[in-house]
Amino acid sequence: WTTLRPGSGSLSCRAGVSDWVRERACQSPFYKGHPVITVLNGLDTDVFHFSDASELRAKLGLDGKKIVVHATPNFYSIIKGGQHVIEMAKRFPDVEFVILGSEAKDDTHPKNCRFMGKITDQRLLAQYYSMGDVCLLTSVRETFSMVCAESLCCGTAVVGFRAGGPETIALHDYSCFVEQGNDDALEKGLGEMLSYTYEKGILSDKAVN
Repeated sequence: WTTLRPGSGSLSCRAGVSDWVRERACQSPFYKGHPVITVLNGLDTDVFHFSDASELRAKLGLDGKKIVVHATPNFYSIIKGGQHVIEMAKRFPDVEFVILGSEAKDDTHPKNCRFMGKITDQRLLAQYYSMGDVCLLTSVRETFSMVCAESLCCGTAVVGFRAGGPETIALHDYSCFVEQGNDDALEKGLGEMLSYTYEKGILSDKAVN
């Protein structure tokens, strides 16, 4: 939440980071009599934009492969829904699932799951997003979802569960959000997006704008 106090007036303005947050706040008696607006989170589009990731693909041995990117520092948290990523990897054995931000706890995951660990270089992170065919979101709740915004700006479409914020900031022509926790619906949405052909540079330009 941000409290804005324009000029020297006494009326304060509450700002949520997405329309979902703003709409929920408007239902609260605590904000009655106060204007509530949306101020989206900021994103450095000098870093997060589409770029050629062919060298990264080749380095990882992923040429010719479909790639799903999933980014979270808390993969094993129920709130972040890593168990659904594992389930999708089982259902799409010919697709590579590249998991950013977390280390694998053990070696029991499907062989098409690659845990890349923590990525501290934002430009490298943008390269990973650019490399993906789809970015998979599995959180229970997100007020905004920087992952969604970063992925779209890097030219990669998004598929995930309806979690609040993401579906209100995403570009609808390049995203699909399904019922929370429904793996069958997620599988369908992911399969459709993986088969959908789109120009990553055009998507990136639209998202950056």
